[in-house]
Amino acid sequence: MYYTQRFVSMYYTQRAAFISLTSIIICDLLGLEKLTNAFGLLTLARGISGIFGPPLGGAVFQATNSYDASFYLAGGILIAGALCHYVLQLPCLRKKKKSIDMVFDEPTGYGDIHPPDLPTEPFSIEQISEKT
Repeated sequence: MYYTQRFVSMYYTQRAAFISLTSIIICDLLGLEKLTNAFGLLTLARGISGIFGPPLGGAVFQATNSYDASFYLAGGILIAGALCHYVLQLPCLRKKKKSIDMVFDEPTGYGDIHPPDLPTEPFSIEQISEKT
């Protein structure tokens, strides 16, 4: 009994982190303007996997009379999805690396910049009250 409770509490703690971080990760990868479309497509993919996953696992169990093949199939699909995600993320990683390289290649010149509203010489309170 206690093992089941521990497993369920760990599973749903990790599931809650997965669900709560989904929007943040999508926004970080695709930007705020594409968040709604990407979240809709992700929800569609989750729905399709929720509809077809259990019957597929049941069909594999009936064909092999063992749950091992169902778990191996689920693991294989998970690994294939992770590989697809990695391949699809490569252009984003290249674009980020290119933009970081461009930022560091430009001269900064921070020593020459003075904010326009602040004077560069020392000033007193009287000078400030005269301007207002």
